[in-house]
Amino acid sequence: MGTQDSRCFGVRDTDTALLLLLNRGLRLLGSSYGMEHSYKYIEALNPYTFADFLIDNMLWFGLFFLLVLVVIITLLSYNLTKKEQNMRQVNALNDKLSVNQRKLQDQVNIAGGLSNAYFSVYFADLATGRYKAVKEMPRVQELLRGCRTVQEAMDIGLPHMIDHDDLAKMQEFTDTGTLIDRLGDSDSISAEFHSVDPQRPWCRASWIVAGRDKGGEAASVLYAVEDITALVGKRMAREKQRREAEKLERLRLQTMTEAIHGSFKRGLNDDEFTFLMVSEQLAKMLGYESPQEMIDAGSGCMMNLMDFSDTRHEIETVLKDVHSGKMYTMHYRLRCKDGSWKNVEDRGRLIRNPDGVEEFWSFIVDQDTLTRTEEALSRANQANAALQQAQQELEAARDTAEKASQAKSNFLFNMSHDIRTPMNAIIGYTELLGRHREEPEKFSDYLQKIRSANSFLLSLINNVLEMARIEAGKITFDEQVHRPGRIMDDITAVYEELMRQKGIDFRVSVSIRDRLIYCDSLKVKEILLNLVSNAYKYTPAGGRVNVELTEIPSMRPGWTSVKTVVSDTGIGMSEEFLKTIFEEFTREHTFTENKIEGTGLGMPIVKKLVELMGGSITVESTPGKGTAFTIIISPPAGAGN
Repeated sequence: MGTQDSRCFGVRDTDTALLLLLNRGLRLLGSSYGMEHSYKYIEALNPYTFADFLIDNMLWFGLFFLLVLVVIITLLSYNLTKKEQNMRQVNALNDKLSVNQRKLQDQVNIAGGLSNAYFSVYFADLATGRYKAVKEMPRVQELLRGCRTVQEAMDIGLPHMIDHDDLAKMQEFTDTGTLIDRLGDSDSISAEFHSVDPQRPWCRASWIVAGRDKGGEAASVLYAVEDITALVGKRMAREKQRREAEKLERLRLQTMTEAIHGSFKRGLNDDEFTFLMVSEQLAKMLGYESPQEMIDAGSGCMMNLMDFSDTRHEIETVLKDVHSGKMYTMHYRLRCKDGSWKNVEDRGRLIRNPDGVEEFWSFIVDQDTLTRTEEALSRANQANAALQQAQQELEAARDTAEKASQAKSNFLFNMSHDIRTPMNAIIGYTELLGRHREEPEKFSDYLQKIRSANSFLLSLINNVLEMARIEAGKITFDEQVHRPGRIMDDITAVYEELMRQKGIDFRVSVSIRDRLIYCDSLKVKEILLNLVSNAYKYTPAGGRVNVELTEIPSMRPGWTSVKTVVSDTGIGMSEEFLKTIFEEFTREHTFTENKIEGTGLGMPIVKKLVELMGGSITVESTPGKGTAFTIIISPPAGAGN
């Protein structure tokens, strides 16, 4: 189509938009006509550009770019997820590292803290038995050098560090074979013991769990030892204060009961009024030998000894007073030991303890005795009573003076006789000593007899002074915690060799559960030495002397009674002499008859010392067969963890 023809398929060549549309339509139709006659014309008129190509293939380009975008987003998402996983792994490793660091720091802190509180600390692996010293004394380090296992170290070290009396207990405590079971439900166990180190006499050893396995059993432990001497001292001081407070409280109660001519009791607020405490006055008022005997007679309950049959009308009033917190007063009968009944008046109050336990505290007054006393007082004349009192006081003063005079005369007579005998011996042998200076055998014999008489004279004077101090009330007791075994060791050390030289079978046995007792050891030793000395003197060669210490039940709760029996197979004593054995200056045989020295004051001193310590002494003897002294003393028992 030429330029002269301004039309193309009816479209003017100036109408560009329609021509473009026509050209595209022909291309799509593929018409050979259009392609041949008009395509070139239209293409020349309006060429096909790259923009037209993009527009024509926009859908495919869009899909392509969308696919690329999806791939990019997927790759970015994968990288981000991988990075988060790596971060979580890093954080987990950091957390695990922090936990391990904290555990390590905790172990360091524990070891450091234990090192400050304990003077010996060891770390032990229970699986291998190996141990390592965290803190150790130099002498122990040298002692345990070469030990490979903790049990080997314990077996070697314990006998050198622990007192013999506590050794068996501590060997059981340090047994690693049973340690895992003993630490099953506890993170630590401990035991107190008496050390041989004078600077640390009391110590506490502890097993402390340092780590457990997956099954929860102890895998590693710390063995630590600390000095508790100050703590034990405070504990003993508190215990002494408690005993003194209880003693003072009993004295106060006794004073009150004696002042009102009555007695005291404590019981639980239960159906049976279970006994908590009964005074000696109440027991004696009903004819019982001791409070415990009365408690046993009632099977531990007050109700089993009471009779309300005549006074039931008082119960309602008494209950009102009890619940309102007022003092109550009631009357009833109590059964005596001989089966009779005694009318009493009970005045008391319900006491609520801080722990919620309710107790009845009450005073019991003997109505029978009170009635008889009131009747006697009503019939008595005041003037006659005053005169009788004066007469009684005069008679008592006269009796006291006569007894004092007689005692003085007896004392001077016995003293002059017993002092004269060794003095005469000293004077006589001294003269003989001067005459026989050139005869060594006689000279030595006389000198030995002078020494023996001098020793007897000194013993007599010491015993007289000791008796004087006792009679004057000047003797004091220094009560401390002591070991019964050590007291007997001191007695054995004095007489074991003497007994052996004389041919006497000497045996000592101690059977006491409490490891410690509270007593004046010097006074106890003085008593035992006196008895063992007599057994030694009056037992011939081939005889036997036994000393036995045993523990027996005590009437007083919290106290331990110690029974000591000193027996021999010596010459024995007559039944008549046993009646006066504890009187001053009494001896069955004279000094010149049996050649055995004695002052006659040993047994009186022993008896008075035993009684001052709240004990009792008895003696059994048969002439030619031997003698047995039995002493029972009830000191408060020590704590023997």
